Amino acid sequence: MPDNWNDSQTSRHVGYEQDGNYIVNVKTKEKFAFLGEVHTHQAGGDSGLSRTPLIDDDDDLCKSQPDKLVVVMEINGNISAGIYHRREFIPLDNIGFLNNVLDGATPLSLTMKMIIGNYTK
Repeated sequence: MPDNWNDSQTSRHVGYEQDGNYIVNVKTKEKFAFLGEVHTHQAGGDSGLSRTPLIDDDDDLCKSQPDKLVVVMEINGNISAGIYHRREFIPLDNIGFLNNVLDGATPLSLTMKMIIGNYTK
Protein backbone atom coordinates (compact mmCIF):
# COMPACT_ATOMS: atom_id res chain seq x y z
CA MET A 1 0.00 0.00 0.00
CA PRO A 2 1.33 3.53 0.64
CA ASP A 3 5.00 4.39 0.72
CA ASN A 4 5.95 6.11 3.97
CA TRP A 5 8.60 8.53 5.10
CA ASN A 6 9.39 7.71 8.69
CA ASP A 7 11.63 8.96 11.42
CA SER A 8 11.60 8.39 15.17
CA GLN A 9 8.75 10.86 15.70
CA THR A 10 6.50 10.83 12.65
CA SER A 11 5.15 8.74 9.84
CA ARG A 12 3.50 10.31 6.86
CA HIS A 13 1.93 8.77 3.81
CA VAL A 14 3.36 9.86 0.50
CA GLY A 15 0.89 10.12 -2.36
CA TYR A 16 -2.19 9.18 -0.34
CA GLU A 17 -4.81 11.10 1.63
CA GLN A 18 -7.59 10.07 3.97
CA ASP A 19 -11.10 10.98 2.84
CA GLY A 20 -13.60 9.81 5.43
CA ASN A 21 -13.60 6.03 5.38
CA TYR A 22 -11.26 5.85 2.40
CA ILE A 23 -7.57 6.19 1.57
CA VAL A 24 -7.25 7.97 -1.77
CA ASN A 25 -4.36 7.80 -4.22
CA VAL A 26 -3.80 11.49 -5.02
CA LYS A 27 -2.56 10.72 -8.55
CA THR A 28 -5.16 8.21 -9.73
CA LYS A 29 -8.01 9.17 -7.34
CA GLU A 30 -8.50 5.44 -6.66
CA LYS A 31 -10.21 4.88 -3.28
CA PHE A 32 -9.54 2.07 -0.82
CA ALA A 33 -11.85 1.33 2.12
CA PHE A 34 -9.83 0.71 5.27
CA LEU A 35 -10.35 -0.83 8.71
CA GLY A 36 -7.54 1.11 10.37
CA GLU A 37 -3.81 1.37 10.17
CA VAL A 38 -0.94 -0.87 11.12
CA HIS A 39 2.56 0.30 11.97
CA THR A 40 5.62 -0.87 13.86
CA HIS A 41 7.43 0.35 16.94
CA GLN A 42 11.09 -0.41 16.45
CA ALA A 43 13.97 -0.67 18.93
CA GLY A 44 14.22 2.49 21.01
CA GLY A 45 10.58 3.40 20.40
CA ASP A 46 7.54 2.96 22.59
CA SER A 47 6.50 -0.53 23.55
CA GLY A 48 2.78 -0.88 23.06
CA LEU A 49 0.63 2.08 22.14
CA SER A 50 2.19 5.53 22.32
CA ARG A 51 0.23 7.74 24.72
CA THR A 52 2.54 10.64 25.50
CA PRO A 53 0.68 13.81 26.54
CA LEU A 54 1.19 16.85 24.30
CA ILE A 55 2.66 14.78 21.43
CA ASP A 56 0.72 13.34 18.50
CA ASP A 57 0.82 9.66 19.35
CA ASP A 58 -1.24 6.54 18.75
CA ASP A 59 -4.05 7.71 21.02
CA ASP A 60 -4.28 10.96 19.01
CA LEU A 61 -4.28 9.00 15.75
CA CYS A 62 -7.20 6.96 17.07
CA LYS A 63 -9.07 10.14 18.00
CA SER A 64 -8.52 11.59 14.51
CA GLN A 65 -10.19 8.55 12.91
CA PRO A 66 -12.97 7.33 15.24
CA ASP A 67 -14.00 3.68 15.02
CA LYS A 68 -10.86 2.84 12.99
CA LEU A 69 -8.32 0.57 14.62
CA VAL A 70 -4.69 1.54 15.13
CA VAL A 71 -2.53 -1.59 15.39
CA VAL A 72 1.08 -1.60 16.62
CA MET A 73 3.46 -4.46 15.86
CA GLU A 74 6.03 -4.23 18.64
CA ILE A 75 9.73 -5.08 18.51
CA ASN A 76 9.16 -7.66 21.30
CA GLY A 77 6.72 -9.64 19.11
CA ASN A 78 3.49 -8.48 20.76
CA ILE A 79 0.66 -6.73 18.94
CA SER A 80 -1.33 -3.95 20.60
CA ALA A 81 -4.17 -1.83 19.30
CA GLY A 82 -6.36 1.10 20.14
CA ILE A 83 -9.69 2.47 19.01
CA TYR A 84 -11.53 5.72 19.71
CA HIS A 85 -15.27 5.24 20.15
CA ARG A 86 -17.95 7.46 21.68
CA ARG A 87 -15.37 10.07 22.72
CA GLU A 88 -13.26 7.50 24.54
CA PHE A 89 -9.84 6.06 23.73
CA ILE A 90 -9.84 2.31 24.33
CA PRO A 91 -6.35 0.76 24.57
CA LEU A 92 -6.12 -2.93 23.73
CA ASP A 93 -2.72 -4.09 24.90
CA ASN A 94 -1.30 -7.44 23.81
CA ILE A 95 -4.06 -8.57 21.46
CA GLY A 96 -1.83 -11.14 19.79
CA PHE A 97 1.62 -12.18 18.67
CA LEU A 98 3.45 -11.06 15.56
CA ASN A 99 4.63 -14.58 14.72
CA ASN A 100 1.00 -15.77 14.48
CA VAL A 101 0.24 -13.00 11.98
CA LEU A 102 3.37 -13.51 9.93
CA ASP A 103 2.90 -17.27 9.61
CA GLY A 104 -0.78 -16.86 8.68
CA ALA A 105 -2.21 -18.50 11.81
CA THR A 106 -4.03 -15.28 12.77
CA PRO A 107 -5.28 -13.20 9.82
CA LEU A 108 -4.84 -9.59 10.91
CA SER A 109 -7.75 -8.26 8.84
CA LEU A 110 -10.19 -10.70 10.48
CA THR A 111 -8.87 -9.81 13.91
CA MET A 112 -9.31 -6.12 13.11
CA LYS A 113 -12.90 -6.66 11.92
CA MET A 114 -13.73 -8.63 15.08
CA ILE A 115 -12.28 -5.95 17.38
CA ILE A 116 -14.05 -3.13 15.54
CA GLY A 117 -17.32 -5.07 15.71
CA ASN A 118 -16.93 -5.69 19.45
CA TYR A 119 -16.11 -2.09 20.34
CA THR A 120 -18.35 -0.08 18.02
CA LYS A 121 -21.75 -1.64 18.76
